[in-house]
Amino acid sequence: MPVHAPLLDNHVVDACHAIPGYARTRPGDFKPLARAAFTGHVPDYLLHRRTKTAFTSSLFAGLRTNAPALRRILDHSLLAQAGLLDGAKALAALDSAARGEPAPLAALHALVVTELWLATLPTARTTWWETTTAHAREVTR
Repeated sequence: MPVHAPLLDNHVVDACHAIPGYARTRPGDFKPLARAAFTGHVPDYLLHRRTKTAFTSSLFAGLRTNAPALRRILDHSLLAQAGLLDGAKALAALDSAARGEPAPLAALHALVVTELWLATLPTARTTWWETTTAHAREVTR
């Protein structure tokens, strides 16, 4: 699955920066730009909420729901295969987090993101190396 962060695309960031600060908010009107941009694309209640919520319960609910997919990612960990981390400990941390127990959430997040990045990284030797003649190698030394 390709990882993509559309809200960080240059065109989106440039469009956001083009709106003057005084036009981004209005007293008593929360999220006017988000409503204009995302109506019909996200659940309506998100665009009308006036408070923030703790992410703890939704984070752990998401971990429980997605634990099988996250386990598959960590079961095939390229970092563990390379001997750079203990795959069993990573899976144990994921299981603890999914149960709502203390766990290194930031480290798990970084690990999953890194594994997804590595899984999509082109690893063919020709992608990263070039062949040169013996003469060219001597010249560059």
